[in-house]
Amino acid sequence: MTKTMIILTVGVLAALLGVAVQFKADSLATRWQSLGSSTWSGTTNPAAVRGYELVGLYLMAFGLALAVLAVQKWLSGGVAAQNVRSAA
Repeated sequence: MTKTMIILTVGVLAALLGVAVQFKADSLATRWQSLGSSTWSGTTNPAAVRGYELVGLYLMAFGLALAVLAVQKWLSGGVAAQNVRSAA
């Protein structure tokens, strides 16, 4: 596995993690409290929701940037040239 493929994999995983954090921002920012037997209630902090959404957005952007850079290197021949040199 080349360095470019590792960077691409890390970028895609970071982008997916960012999307997951964005989708679950409301759940992550909710403080759950027990109200008795098998009953729960939660209060959501709007500032924390916005914070989780921003963290998810930044993580997604970072992952996509890594993936784009890896694909650009791959398409420009960086990976193919490495494979030809290693085969010789």
